[in-house]
Amino acid sequence: MRVNRGGSSLSLRVDLVGGGRAAFKPDQTNLQTIPRREVAAFRINRLLGLTGVPPAIARSFGFQDLVDNLQPSDRALAPRMAAEIRKSEGGRVAGELSWWIPTIVDATLGGYKIDSMEGVVTWKRLLRVGAKYREEDEQLLARISSMVAFDFLINNTDRWSGANCKGSPDGRYLYYMDNTLAFGAEPEGHPKVKTYLTRVQVF
Repeated sequence: MRVNRGGSSLSLRVDLVGGGRAAFKPDQTNLQTIPRREVAAFRINRLLGLTGVPPAIARSFGFQDLVDNLQPSDRALAPRMAAEIRKSEGGRVAGELSWWIPTIVDATLGGYKIDSMEGVVTWKRLLRVGAKYREEDEQLLARISSMVAFDFLINNTDRWSGANCKGSPDGRYLYYMDNTLAFGAEPEGHPKVKTYLTRVQVF
């Protein structure tokens, strides 16, 4: 186990016997991270015939197993884990285990990260009826429009906050990263996701 750096919530990298690797998001006191939402987002993504959300399943571990298997350099973080991770009476930790993407890069369009202010302005302009775009940008624009529609369906307000729009180095995949703020309570959708959806005219 290693504690992933960055972000306000806890997440662990799990190195598995046999060489596999996964990310584990435990149930925790930080209400911005509700791991079961990641599993739901993955299942809905596949039901819609999309492939953007990395595979995610529900799993539990013993809390002490997590701590005992920490890399030596991360053992100083055990008190934070004890304070923030929710445990059952038996010491189990429920959470979500997802496929570890081997290599990810910032998805860019026109030289801008697609989740930067300039990037958002660029793809919104290119996804309007009658807009002209380069042939080599067509696939990425198609993936962005699908992601915007998907985020509206699951009411995900966190897509464009930074670091949640990553792609493969060859540009073939756009990964829908971190869906733990999806499924909010607004029955008509959060104004933020509605705004992004209504500004896209081409799918």
